[in-house]
Amino acid sequence: MASTCRSWILNCGRRWFFPVTLAEASDDFAAFLTRFVKQFPQYFQHGFYIAGESFGGRYVPRFTADLVRRQLAGAPVAFPVQVRGIVLANALVDGTYSPLGHYELFCTDSPTADLLRFNATACDAIAAAMPEAERLQRVCQATYDASLCQAAIEFGQRNLYKYFQAQVDALKHSPYDLRLGCDVPPTCIPKSEYSTGDYFNKPDIQSLLGIGEYQKYVSINFNLNANWSTRPEIMLPTTREVSYLVDVAKVRFLVLNGNYDVIINSPGIFREWADLPWHGNIQFRLDPKRDWYFRDSKGALQKGGQLKGRGQQVQVAGVDNAGHMSPGDHKESVAYLVHEWIQQS
Repeated sequence: MASTCRSWILNCGRRWFFPVTLAEASDDFAAFLTRFVKQFPQYFQHGFYIAGESFGGRYVPRFTADLVRRQLAGAPVAFPVQVRGIVLANALVDGTYSPLGHYELFCTDSPTADLLRFNATACDAIAAAMPEAERLQRVCQATYDASLCQAAIEFGQRNLYKYFQAQVDALKHSPYDLRLGCDVPPTCIPKSEYSTGDYFNKPDIQSLLGIGEYQKYVSINFNLNANWSTRPEIMLPTTREVSYLVDVAKVRFLVLNGNYDVIINSPGIFREWADLPWHGNIQFRLDPKRDWYFRDSKGALQKGGQLKGRGQQVQVAGVDNAGHMSPGDHKESVAYLVHEWIQQS
């Protein structure tokens, strides 16, 4: 990410600087993209796509909306390339929605029922709390007030999410992949043989990246996370930015979600995007979820998950056999779906 100090994240005279608001980060992102296009113009002759995972549901809509607003206003510093589409994977656009998916996920004959199903007492308690959780969610969306959004999120955690949190605390299930236990708290993500941490901590790789003096890289920056968490803005959704991009900028969206993810779960995601205010909302809501298929490496047709909005400006897909890291969990099916979506443009 571009910055005034232009190093790792950013070690300027042994003092660390990094953006702690979306506005600061958006300026850095725009500066980085502008420099990147100047350096590699051959890759941007037909526009480009922006993809983000997880917290990318906050920064991708905000960054892209800022880029597009400058373009539509004819600003002299506007990014010179058209944004043709956005891909979001297991993305946190509105944090109030995920707990709203827990009844469908754990109290019905959902695809994950064979792994975990709550007892009647827990399901009755979740059902009783749903009306208030939904009311608080609507208040958050209507006001964009950080304190009210925090109240909605905390109510969902205390009254809906807590039953699954007990499973995490007992190390029985990972919030990022229901198929896994929680061997490595607090993230519950097992170390991969293809670790980005190991890769970026290689001196030769850092040298190729032009980092200079060796810096220890960590794949999850808890200090950065803690700084972001102190800002009220972290409670706010980016629904308005998404609506702007769809309605005004006519940007296409492909939303992917691993069906074994709990922290950002597929029932909540399908519900969230069905509620999105935009001119095509009624057509999207009325379109039923359908199975989607991909061709594997042998050319055989395989079921990939469920898709809503095929051929529409907004398409949402649940990905079978995948958790929070859906593009990595099921590379073959996700790559096929993304390629098919790009070909539709």
